[in-house]
Amino acid sequence: MWLDDRKAIFAKSEIGVISIGFDTVELMVTKPEGGKPVAVDALTGGDKFGARWLLERIDPNREFSFVSLEPRLRDGTLDVAPDVLSVWESEVLGFVERKWGNARKRFGAVIVVGGGAILLRAPLQRFFGDKAVIPSEDEATLSVARGLYKLLLNQNKAQPEKN
Repeated sequence: MWLDDRKAIFAKSEIGVISIGFDTVELMVTKPEGGKPVAVDALTGGDKFGARWLLERIDPNREFSFVSLEPRLRDGTLDVAPDVLSVWESEVLGFVERKWGNARKRFGAVIVVGGGAILLRAPLQRFFGDKAVIPSEDEATLSVARGLYKLLLNQNKAQPEKN
């Protein structure tokens, strides 16, 4: 995913990150400061528009469990009415628009991760154009766990050792 031709963008530009998970959509923006990415707090936030929101509208009477619906949603075998998917798309992109507004135009890239990144790939690419960085399906779903693991490692390095 991290292509050599993008390294300069990540080192010199503000970068938007969107995580579209099962329960939530989270937004974060980083800017380079002192050679390291630093979060821009005013552009960070989250809301409950994850894939659960979509599944609740696909099966409003709860005839099936989320555990049975989620794999079918992920592999494309779940029948999703186009209008339901377009409403979810509007909710997610509306949240991004409200939180980031025109600031998103100055970002060097927008990285989109989580299972929802795959479901909303086309609308996200239209919305962000060539700034959208959406990994493959496997990378999109594992990148959240990989990022949390790296954060934990960095936090452990920053804490002084206890004797």
